Amino acid sequence: MGKPRTPRQQAQRIRSQIKKIDKLKVSALNVTLKLLKQIVIKQHLSGPTGSKSVRRQSGKLKKSIVTTKAKLVRGRFFGGSKAVAIFRFNSEYAGIHIGKRGRRTKIRPKTAQFLAIPTKFARASNGRPLGPPRDPRWGRTFVAHDIIWGTRAGTKHPRPLFVLRDSVIVPQRVDVKKDIVKPGQAIYKKKIEEGLARIFR
Repeated sequence: MGKPRTPRQQAQRIRSQIKKIDKLKVSALNVTLKLLKQIVIKQHLSGPTGSKSVRRQSGKLKKSIVTTKAKLVRGRFFGGSKAVAIFRFNSEYAGIHIGKRGRRTKIRPKTAQFLAIPTKFARASNGRPLGPPRDPRWGRTFVAHDIIWGTRAGTKHPRPLFVLRDSVIVPQRVDVKKDIVKPGQAIYKKKIEEGLARIFR
């Protein structure tokens, strides 16, 4: 057995461990945010449209994810500290798809008379729209039965490109608590436990 530590040595050891734990909180949260962002994009923002995912459109939604560097905040009354950071969506339409699963939003056109919903003929193989209704790639277009018809390169016959609607109902498919907060907490907990095992080994 080694020589017993003096009270002063023991106090220094405890202070050193506290500093290591504080650093661990910050580093664990930074790693958590990085991994969480990857998970959210892969599982919920890359399609196909499902009960827990939305189809990738322009990519603006996933690009709008903002995370900040974690920082340590000291407790006011009982000491201690916690790491804090931000994970948010800057896209103005994020709330249409992300919130509480099942909640619905009614979308109406802001400037045009109708909403033009692209069909599979106006989308690439990955589901992304190829262009707006007035894009020259569609050739000469016409409207019939509330559908914009046109052609694409390599096609001879008109195809239904866009369905015209005066409004659409969009459900929130990505649940903040279940799909973002809960997985993030699980990742953070695991990183903290791994770090504590290293500090106190």
